[in-house]
Amino acid sequence: MKSIFKGLGVIVGGIIFTVIGSHMVYRNQYDIMLKIMSYIPFAIIYLAGAIVMAVSELGEELVFGKKS
Repeated sequence: MKSIFKGLGVIVGGIIFTVIGSHMVYRNQYDIMLKIMSYIPFAIIYLAGAIVMAVSELGEELVFGKKS
């Protein structure tokens, strides 16, 4: 169970990070935009990795039963 919550926490954190990043892009168009734009690809990669990690942990628990 713990690993599911950990995975969800990582996903939620990744989503929040991505949303804040994209929100900042729209707020201040110029200097900050360039800085944030350089972070967004990392946020997307991080988010994709987090989802894969959580799904694989979830699948493992469903297939092999709960870990003690």
